[in-house]
Amino acid sequence: LHLGVVRALNEHVDSSRDLSRRIQFLQEMERARPQLEGTPMATTLDQRMSELRGMVEDGQRVRYLYEAGLLEDGLLESCLAYYRLVMRWLLKEADAGDGPTAMEGVSSAASTSAVERANLEGKEPTAAFKRIPDFFLEDTVEVVVNAARFVPTVLERASTSGTLSDIVGCLVHFMQARSFVRNPYLRAKCTEALHCLLPTDDARVTTHVERHPASDGAAFISVFEGGPTGCGYVGTRLVPSLLCVFVDAEHMGTDTGFYDKWMVRLRCEEILTRIWSVPQHRAIWIEHAREHGKEGGSYVQVLNMLVNDAIYHLDEVLKKLPEYRDLERQAAEFGDGGATPNAARERQELDRRIRSEEDQIRHHMSHAEAHLQAMEMTAAERATAAPYLLPEMCHRVAAMLNYFLAHLVGPQRKKLKVSDPTKVGFNPKGLLRVITSIIIRLDAVSSDNVLAAGAVADQRSYSEGLYPACSELLRQTGIMSEIEAVQLEAFAERCRVIHSETVEDEELMGDIPDDFTDPIMATLMRDPVILPASRAVLDRPTIARHLLTDPFDPFNRQPLKLEDLIPATELKERIDAWVAEKRKK
Repeated sequence: LHLGVVRALNEHVDSSRDLSRRIQFLQEMERARPQLEGTPMATTLDQRMSELRGMVEDGQRVRYLYEAGLLEDGLLESCLAYYRLVMRWLLKEADAGDGPTAMEGVSSAASTSAVERANLEGKEPTAAFKRIPDFFLEDTVEVVVNAARFVPTVLERASTSGTLSDIVGCLVHFMQARSFVRNPYLRAKCTEALHCLLPTDDARVTTHVERHPASDGAAFISVFEGGPTGCGYVGTRLVPSLLCVFVDAEHMGTDTGFYDKWMVRLRCEEILTRIWSVPQHRAIWIEHAREHGKEGGSYVQVLNMLVNDAIYHLDEVLKKLPEYRDLERQAAEFGDGGATPNAARERQELDRRIRSEEDQIRHHMSHAEAHLQAMEMTAAERATAAPYLLPEMCHRVAAMLNYFLAHLVGPQRKKLKVSDPTKVGFNPKGLLRVITSIIIRLDAVSSDNVLAAGAVADQRSYSEGLYPACSELLRQTGIMSEIEAVQLEAFAERCRVIHSETVEDEELMGDIPDDFTDPIMATLMRDPVILPASRAVLDRPTIARHLLTDPFDPFNRQPLKLEDLIPATELKERIDAWVAEKRKK
């Protein structure tokens, strides 16, 4: 199967993509043809179009041949049944490591319960398991993904028979088993099989994954949302496994890892967003956040990466929209470009640049919206929202929200206006609603005005008029309810009070002694700690924020963990005494 069906399925996908690209090129040439009428370039273009039409016809014949051989009724269903056995065998071999196995047999009638009983936590792979090729796991994913792409009814039948539940249950096991599947790319690959089960009509699914339009999500509902043949293990371990892959995607180890990690995280987010409304998954998520949402915890890493990705993609949108607006202006001034060959080529190049910018903005916008929606969702529960308000997270989150609000409601918003926002997927009202919702939800769970203090500390984007201007715009457009607008105004007032107190405090403190100043942030340290290797002294929130994404000492690149930090007790006492003396005076 590895060299036959699976390889042929992948070749079919590649040839279909090549065919789509050629059809697109041909359509672009046909649109440009009238502008070259009567010019020497017309003959050359006609010849090229004729060649391309021949290539399209050949590609269509190849596609029909692949479909006739691969999509025969029963072939993919038999492949799924076979890979069900493969996955149960893999899990049995893995579960045998370092202790008694919990699985009773590969073909046991109680296969689902065997998948549930398997436990890989704390175990190490046996020598026999280490000899098993990676493609066993990867081929299973490919068969599930291609079944969703071409014949979704096969997955629906597999979900009612329990085949799909077994496969998904085993994949969820391996997604979190770092010692058994050491390649983070392979564990991330498993999320494709889960993601392809999402219904195609779900508005929250924005990833560009090719799936059959008839995918109604019946298989997903059966496996993940409590169907009669669903795997109980999926209900208890799906959220932790997805969050594990979310973090490990940072180090994919591929040439395109910098870009691959975004697609992996987006797939994880869309699955998590879908199952948030399922009580069992939500309860597991909340418990996971309570356990791992403290300083340095894995859940804090998840939220930090979520915030980082949201900042990157939305910032790219804000940068590219003025560039796109300028291209639109050039196109309007250029007109049709005249009848000369040079003018026609210039117009074609300009149109190509406009389409390229539209594609890039839509790409970044879809990612940014998914990240912000995930932030809004997790801000709804105290346990899942609390890590946003930790000292190492709060200032960065507040600064991000300030920055994007300033662009959406401040003078800069004029630079973001384009002739047709739908072409680039830009929805400023939707962004404004989500960002203000995040602020209101986080403020509701914050104690001692932590979020307001973080917002005020952002000297780049915060101003006393920022939140009142946002509230006024919300009222004018009717984006949010009156209650939410009042809540935002109350937050704005608390920010104003804290800002006044902060200004007075800064005037009172005057110049801060160098040995009291954080060397990275240039601010007064409140909780100084010593880095054991470099002996540098930093404020704890500063180094804690650094360690969320980079587990090394920033001064000498030696490995560093949060628990290695040494409290600078004497220095803290001197700082506290200095602050007290200043306040007393």
